[in-house]
Amino acid sequence: MQAIANQPFVATLIDPAGLSGDWPLGARIEVPVTREIVSYWRVASLSASGDQWQVATEAPITAGDYNLVWRTGDPEPPEYETFIPLHVTATGVAIPVPYDIVQPEDIRPTLEDIVALEQTRTAGGGGGEVREFTEDTRPSIDEVENLIDQAVGAVMNQISEPRFSDVHFDGVKHAVALYTAMLIEGGYFKEGLDNSGVELWRTLFNQAVLNLQSSVQEELKQVRLLRSIA
Repeated sequence: MQAIANQPFVATLIDPAGLSGDWPLGARIEVPVTREIVSYWRVASLSASGDQWQVATEAPITAGDYNLVWRTGDPEPPEYETFIPLHVTATGVAIPVPYDIVQPEDIRPTLEDIVALEQTRTAGGGGGEVREFTEDTRPSIDEVENLIDQAVGAVMNQISEPRFSDVHFDGVKHAVALYTAMLIEGGYFKEGLDNSGVELWRTLFNQAVLNLQSSVQEELKQVRLLRSIA
């Protein structure tokens, strides 16, 4: 993600699975490798829907590359910790990238993509799997479409960059499909939230988002470097 030096910004994180809840989640800013702390840890707040954390903090005063470190507030080592690359530009300076803003339709999975993950949830009123969402399945086809829309916004907030090349679109679509599947399980089948299949999706989703954040940031870093040289 990108921020402007010495300016406040807000970061978001999809709620990690499996946290005990004994310690609050928050974030701080560190220098890569040395892990020097340049912005102290601030506690985050959980969205009303319970699926996304948000923290308000301030970028370092010096432009450069840092890590936004999400971590629980317990003593070392923390129960949870993850690193998000943070590119800080000089005040008032934002190097443009040659990509259009990513549109929802660019990264929106199809209903078939969701069915591939949720085949056991496509049972019709008479029983049996119909391998598609219809007006008679639970959730219905319209409800699944709405959940996909929610997932698109949540995943894009997680990536924190509105512009990147189309080489990442398939990866984002897959992450959106995984998040949609989790929304279906959490909204319609709460009794199964602890099963191994859902846990696998959570693990795959978290890893997919981390990979996307890293690859998108590295791409934009190289683009900005080349443009600053030019």
